[in-house]
Amino acid sequence: MGVGSALIAAMLHDRQSLGFEISDEYIEIANKRINDYLNNTLKVRPLGKPVYQPTGREKVSQVPLSWAKDAA
Repeated sequence: MGVGSALIAAMLHDRQSLGFEISDEYIEIANKRINDYLNNTLKVRPLGKPVYQPTGREKVSQVPLSWAKDAA
C-alpha cells in the first residue's frame, strides 16, 4: 500500500481502498499519514508542480566511496 500512499490516493478520489502491509513500522507510518490527511496536515505536492530533480551534487544521490571499484 506504499506506506499509505495508495490508500490516500483512493481517498483523494472518493474511491474505496484496502491495504495490506507486513511491516509494523510501515503500518505505523501509513496510519500517521492517513490521520494527517484526514486532519488536513499531510504535505502533498500540488498537481502540476514538477517532481524535484536532484542535480547529483546532493550527498544522498552520490555513490559512497566505499562502493568504488578500487576500494577493497
